Amino acid sequence: MIIIAGTQRSGTTFLSKCFIDAGYDLGSNLFHEDINGGYESDAALWWANNKIDNFPFTGYTPVPSKFTEINKISFLMPVPGILASFINELNIVAKWIILKRDFEDVVNSKQSKPRFKKDHPLLRQSAEELEGYFNDSLHILEVLNQEVLIIDFDYLNECGEDVFNFTGIDIRKQINKNYDKSKINSWKKD
Repeated sequence: MIIIAGTQRSGTTFLSKCFIDAGYDLGSNLFHEDINGGYESDAALWWANNKIDNFPFTGYTPVPSKFTEINKISFLMPVPGILASFINELNIVAKWIILKRDFEDVVNSKQSKPRFKKDHPLLRQSAEELEGYFNDSLHILEVLNQEVLIIDFDYLNECGEDVFNFTGIDIRKQINKNYDKSKINSWKKD
C-alpha cells in the first residue's frame, strides 16, 4: 500500500491528482473547489470518524470501505497519536510519501480558506506545534518500520523521479501536466 500524507495544504492533493490521472483509484473522487483539495481516502475517513469526536471531514462515503493501492490521508501527520493508532489498529504496512511544506506557509494557507476555520481542534495548530507534531510523526513512522519518502513542497514539480524510484509508478508526465506555479502560495498578498 502507498499512503500520500503530509500536513493539510502541503501538496497531497496535487500528488494524488497525478496518480489519479495515471489511472489509479484512490478510493475517493471527492474534491473541494473552495480549498483546491480533496481525494481523502474514504476508508481512512470512516476509521477516523469512528475514532475522533466531531471529526470535521464531510462528503465521504459514511460506510466502511476498503483501502486502495494508493490512499491520500492528509490529517495523520499533524496528530502523532492518531497516526500511531491508525498504523497499529489497522496493521498498516505501507510506503509513505510525505509532503513537507514550510509550517508557517501551511498555517497561513489554512487561515486564508474559510473551510479550515471549522477544523477539528486537533488540526488547529501554530506553525511551531505543527512542526513538532510532524517531526514526532516521522519518528513514529520510523519506529513502526514504515518506508518513507519525504518530498519538499518547493520541489513538487521535480519529484517524479523520486516517486518512481520509491514506488515503481511513473507519474512524471502527470506532474508536468498538473503543476501550476500560480496556485502555490496564492494566499500571499501581492
